[in-house]
Amino acid sequence: MPRWTPESRARQAELIRSWAPWNQSTGPRSAEGKAIVGQNAVRFTYRKALQCAIFISKQQKLCMAGLPWLGQAEVERRMERFLCAEKDRLKKEPA
Repeated sequence: MPRWTPESRARQAELIRSWAPWNQSTGPRSAEGKAIVGQNAVRFTYRKALQCAIFISKQQKLCMAGLPWLGQAEVERRMERFLCAEKDRLKKEPA
């Protein structure tokens, strides 16, 4: 992997701007492709919920082992913040 100098970075940026790859990006064209892409938010929501569950499980194991952990209040605060963010995101999505 080459090291990026300020000059090489500027040259690469100039080349990419001249190629303008974002103008050729169309996204999914078929109904099947659009249906698949439409499930991305759902898939990542499940992944985030799973990460939260794993986090809570690890925190509980630390507590049972007598090791320092964040505390129940902090775990609940983080879970509540996640759930509120998901509710807000779902409200913003078009039906």
